[in-house]
Amino acid sequence: VVPRLTAEILQPSESQTLFTSMVPKGESSGGGGGGSASWSDVIPTIRHIYKSDPTELAHPPVLTHLLVADFDSAEGSSLLSVASRHLKKAGVKTRIGLLHHGDASSTPGPISIALQTALDSFSLNTAKLLVIKIQRNADFQAFIRSTDSTPPEGLSVHGVDLAEFNAEILAPSEEILRAIKLHREFARSELNLAAQGASAAV
Repeated sequence: VVPRLTAEILQPSESQTLFTSMVPKGESSGGGGGGSASWSDVIPTIRHIYKSDPTELAHPPVLTHLLVADFDSAEGSSLLSVASRHLKKAGVKTRIGLLHHGDASSTPGPISIALQTALDSFSLNTAKLLVIKIQRNADFQAFIRSTDSTPPEGLSVHGVDLAEFNAEILAPSEEILRAIKLHREFARSELNLAAQGASAAV
């Protein structure tokens, strides 16, 4: 029995709101200098892969593994693969957050765009299926990287029009591109990661 625990601790449904309000939007919480992306800017754009649908849990996930990587690179893909395997064995209150890394001035690669689009556009379970396909299926990766709107035979994800999904990858929305650029600026200015070749898991 821990009598000092309060209802605010035991019911942390607004914990993310409370956390993001600590840093005024647009102000840096670290040494990135004025105008750099802050935690409060980035947190609303981070998308998560869940062990279990949080809407089916009595309490929200309490442990987040934040992956910071260029997911079009071999290193970033490997990091996501390791984290996904860990998620399968982790507790139901665990989730993975994706934070894109790379040169903020360059166009994001198709895998990074596909991951952000999947997690931004579909239900949690459907998005997780898409992420698994993107991560593990070489034919799916080749399809995403091509300009062919017709998916290879046998390639499907329940509830997803792959031709339409691929069209979104080829012409991503401004919101998706803006989110990835913001992540990259944040990784550079606040996490002090080099523009290229660095990944991290927190």
